[in-house]
Amino acid sequence: LYTRQVADNLLREREIRYRVITEASTDIIVIVNRHLIITYISPSLNIIMGIKPEIITGQSILDVIHRDDVDEAKRILQECIEFPQLQTRMDEFRVQHAEGHWVHMEAVMTSLVNDPIIDGTIISCRDLTHRLIAEEGRRIVERERERALVLRRFIGDISHDCRTPLYTNSTAAYLLKHSEQKNIDNRVEMIKQQVARLGNLIENLNTITKLDEMSDIRMERLDINSI
Repeated sequence: LYTRQVADNLLREREIRYRVITEASTDIIVIVNRHLIITYISPSLNIIMGIKPEIITGQSILDVIHRDDVDEAKRILQECIEFPQLQTRMDEFRVQHAEGHWVHMEAVMTSLVNDPIIDGTIISCRDLTHRLIAEEGRRIVERERERALVLRRFIGDISHDCRTPLYTNSTAAYLLKHSEQKNIDNRVEMIKQQVARLGNLIENLNTITKLDEMSDIRMERLDINSI
């Protein structure tokens, strides 16, 4: 009887310590049983997701996960049931916030199905929102950097293409001024051709500018052999 009482006290102390740790954690700690029913969820759920733990305690964990992520979550949790002491992770899944939007999360899952206190799988969930925002910010900066590089190269090419007709016109105008009457028509035609070339370049620039302002461009495959 004494031995049993000592064992019960140890179990009770262990459970108290565990609850203190989980309730102080900034991650969301969830325990699900062998039937994937939520038996415990830490108070941090209310802070991160705006949902009181008692609202979803007793529900299936699969009911709170985005339907597109359910199959992967079910597969991983079934492995935890089949292999006690297994520790695995789910890199990304979505859970709906109380306000309706979906929050991206990652989770570490530890199987303690043979533990008399836990009797299930511990899921430690972490909000990925800030990390995803930072990653998106880095992608935007990288895209803008690449865009600026392309723009610099483009401006360099256009500057070269514009200088050519300008120099040609300048030369043709000088020659026109000093040409004999019979060569004037040729010089004038040369100037007209270069002016037309410069006009085409400007029109192409305007077209590119308009395309850059369009946000609903649709990309389609084109068979160049049919052109």
